Amino acid sequence: MRLKNWDGAGAEWMETLRLQPRRAAAWSNLGTALGRLGRFPEAVQAFARAADLEPANTAFGVNLGFARRAAGDEAGAVRAWEKAAAGMAPNAFSAAASLGLGLTRLGRREEALRWLEAARADQVDFGEARLEAAASLAEAGQRELAVRALRQALEADPRLRDRALSNPLLRPLLP
Repeated sequence: MRLKNWDGAGAEWMETLRLQPRRAAAWSNLGTALGRLGRFPEAVQAFARAADLEPANTAFGVNLGFARRAAGDEAGAVRAWEKAAAGMAPNAFSAAASLGLGLTRLGRREEALRWLEAARADQVDFGEARLEAAASLAEAGQRELAVRALRQALEADPRLRDRALSNPLLRPLLP
């Protein structure tokens, strides 16, 4: 990977990569540093290299998904998360909420619900995922489950109330 305008942040990872180019953790650390600098296309490259070196390490695939999403590649993010989640139960996958939202954005709503329902409060995007789950469940006529999902969404992020008010499926479910 060729880094342009490298400002020295993360230089220790660059030295590690020069000496040990097959060390996946160093590539992942570089991806994190690049992401924090807002250099998302380069972060994608670093996380992709880490994931290629250690395909069984789901954390690398999860981070690759977040980097791809930050770089504006929703479909690529979903592919990375699906690959990382392959063979896992939805409730065991650390990015279930984000995968569910990505699938929703790609119009794959039926697949998305499985992941949105598995979202946990400790996950990035939990509130948004529960809001989407509430809308899908309300649309399917599952009112009690929709109310529960909506309540969880609003507990996680009260700012989602305005979005719920503007959604004709969710507005009648609000307390």
